[in-house]
Amino acid sequence: MRRILIISSLVFLFLLVFSMGFNKNPPAGRDKTTNGLQPCPPFDNCVCSQFPEQKKYFIEPIFFKNSPGEAKGLLKKVLSGHGARILMESDDYIHAEYKVALGIFKDDVEFLLKNGVIHVRSASRLGRSDLGVNRRRVEKIRCDFAALIR
Repeated sequence: MRRILIISSLVFLFLLVFSMGFNKNPPAGRDKTTNGLQPCPPFDNCVCSQFPEQKKYFIEPIFFKNSPGEAKGLLKKVLSGHGARILMESDDYIHAEYKVALGIFKDDVEFLLKNGVIHVRSASRLGRSDLGVNRRRVEKIRCDFAALIR
């Protein structure tokens, strides 16, 4: 009886995960037409600071007064402290990956540094909802970044 319950639970979990939408690949990166971040898809698993018209997904950007190079270095220090892995970077862009839920799921966080502003986009690769995880993550990054700036 216990074996049947375990097997049926695993089958249910498998079906639940794959019915939520699955994207094992990182996002396409910067928007090729604007050279900015991509807007959020119509799911509750993403926040982005670059599109205030997407009110449901909007989050305030992170501001800095340091040079862009210093700000980027501090941001990388924060990401490293959070266990994020940097997948790609350029002078004004960072794409990092977070592993969540025992390393099974991955979230992508992108940063675009321009004129004293760090625009951020944080999105889950799996599911239609993240239960607020990405919003909380960006707020934690903001808080830890501000602590380093002082």
